Amino acid sequence: MTINPLNRRNFLKASFGSALGLAATRMAWTSPDKRNYDPDFNEQGEFIGNTKSGPACIILWLQGGPSQLETWDPKPNHKNGGSTKTIKTKTPGLLLPSAFPRLAARSDMLNVVRSLHSKEGDHNRATYFVKTGQKPLANMRFPTFGAVAAYAAQESAGEAILPPYLRIGPNRPGLPDQGYLSSEFSPFLVDRANSRIRDLQAPKDLSASRQKRRAGLLEKMEKEYSRKASPGLVQRRRKAIQKALGFRGKDEIKAFDLSQESARTRSRYGQNNFGQSCLMARRLVENGVRCVEVVQDGWDTHENNFQRTSQLGNQLDQGFSALLDDLKARKMLSKTLILCMGEFGRTPVINKRGGRDHFPSVFGAVLAGRNIKSGVYGESSKDGLSIVKNPVTIPDLFATTVKAMGLSPSKEFQMGERPITLSKGKVIKDILKG
Repeated sequence: MTINPLNRRNFLKASFGSALGLAATRMAWTSPDKRNYDPDFNEQGEFIGNTKSGPACIILWLQGGPSQLETWDPKPNHKNGGSTKTIKTKTPGLLLPSAFPRLAARSDMLNVVRSLHSKEGDHNRATYFVKTGQKPLANMRFPTFGAVAAYAAQESAGEAILPPYLRIGPNRPGLPDQGYLSSEFSPFLVDRANSRIRDLQAPKDLSASRQKRRAGLLEKMEKEYSRKASPGLVQRRRKAIQKALGFRGKDEIKAFDLSQESARTRSRYGQNNFGQSCLMARRLVENGVRCVEVVQDGWDTHENNFQRTSQLGNQLDQGFSALLDDLKARKMLSKTLILCMGEFGRTPVINKRGGRDHFPSVFGAVLAGRNIKSGVYGESSKDGLSIVKNPVTIPDLFATTVKAMGLSPSKEFQMGERPITLSKGKVIKDILKG
């Protein structure tokens, strides 16, 4: 029997979502915590808490295409630099915009890549290319780096209670997902860090007996579907539901509840959605999630670029820096890869609306943490219009981050009779330790 692709997708869509709605008990959310201390640290500032983290990845996705001239590659001595002021950093020769004072003080923890380039200037195509390291193809769905990172971490550390891959923030339709990997590596979506998480609470009128009847009915439907259509699909869905049932009463669910944190800690990250999402990302990887993607929207600055990037930059600086500090204090930074970037850069030449338009020819990214060497890689011209040293392709960056997560970019996956190589990019050894 031929399975309609749309029906197959619908059948798997609920793997963690509706399964949690079926399985999870009502979660007791507490009122905002007013404490000004952090119980995970003693009076000497030493970490005394518990962590279940293994190898992990946190992606800070700057949605819309951040201007490299207002983030990682400012041009203060050229007219293309506009009104952006710069500050010195701990890294010799590295200037950052004045909106990044905290990151400037922690630049010795970062690797700043200034020479990324591609030919994709459309938001959707560029997002697909950057997140998967592959050009879009009609007959193949490639996995995002988030899914690959979750897969790599799970390969080395085993399964955890929580879903392996989560995305926090606005979700655009048509974004790439787990591709040819198992459906368990599709992203679990969280709209906002400060809101109640959809599907973690069972409906108030769902009694235990009614839930049991529903589970029995689902089992009968699965047997029928398995007999007529796809046993493998049913088996994967059943595994997801059993895992969701295992959430019941587990302490790991509290990772979603930011009121467990002190008022001081929440303030350090910034009282905005991006900052609180960074805090949630730390809590999630601390509880065994393999990859968390935090989305900061608003970087599509065709107009009023300088005011908008200053506001976004302040939030990015605070949230990113607090995340670095907490991961380091908890001895998690060496196990956690952080990748911060967007789908492309923006034009060095300022348009008539005081904005910058799409520009994939030169843009940047920042890496930190797991297996990453600090420093600056690549260089753009004084006017920012071209790359003059160490150009980096999107497949090269993808291969490098895959390698940082401990997985070989040349690993092959079997799609029917067709072997698919994870990445054909070149690993940039100067970015990696060892």
